Amino acid sequence: MGANIRRNAVGANFISSIQHGHDDAIFNPTNDPTAHERLVEVRQSWDGEQSVTTLTSGVYDGLHPDHAGYLLHVKAAGAELHYNANYSNDWHDLKEGEREEYVRYALSQTALLRLILSIDGDTSVSVRKNGKGGSVRPVYGWNTRATMAAGLSYRSPDNPLQRLPVVDAVTIHGPDDFPEGHPHHTLYSLVPRLRPDVWGVYDESTDILEAIDIDPELARIPVRTISDDPGQRYWVDDIMGKISTTAIVKRIRGEQSA
Repeated sequence: MGANIRRNAVGANFISSIQHGHDDAIFNPTNDPTAHERLVEVRQSWDGEQSVTTLTSGVYDGLHPDHAGYLLHVKAAGAELHYNANYSNDWHDLKEGEREEYVRYALSQTALLRLILSIDGDTSVSVRKNGKGGSVRPVYGWNTRATMAAGLSYRSPDNPLQRLPVVDAVTIHGPDDFPEGHPHHTLYSLVPRLRPDVWGVYDESTDILEAIDIDPELARIPVRTISDDPGQRYWVDDIMGKISTTAIVKRIRGEQSA
């Protein structure tokens, strides 16, 4: 009796169509001049759902678990505004365990928290990151980076069988999409149009924080800084420890020992 071996009849193109089923969450004005207008409309529709929308930005080249943890952390920052909008006492009056429990509740809801991610265009990454770790950057083109980010999900805290999107919409900023030259110029133009409820900023992004401080339009948006606290990690790799794209590139090049 021979082995039952047959060629799989389903093609890669069909699987790809399923894999890229979240492409409607990607808004790229480089390919579609109406992309930002459509994103603004989506953002406005979330207001009708009583959602809290957070916006953040970054390169996200060589997406890894630490990236995913950071993005979920930024999304969770919206729980504070949701709580303050619905309860008489202030978020900061809660004990740490009570705040964590509310974040758990907020992240278990399908549409209570929303996250918009603006990713640096390829030229912007090349200007800012090229040569870091001895490599040509970006490693991945913008469309690949956006697709990987849009596909991130997490397990619902209240339902282990349900997975929810980390990122609800992805767009682009930097000199790759409009010719202003500054890597964040188009981000600064887009933020007042999107009117996020919260702007999540990595606390070492001094250029963004300085721009917010001097621009009245940007200063209207509540900002929550996300810190890389010593001893706290979203993910620790068994070999590298703290993960970063630079560390990954170095290890691939054989420059980092096990």
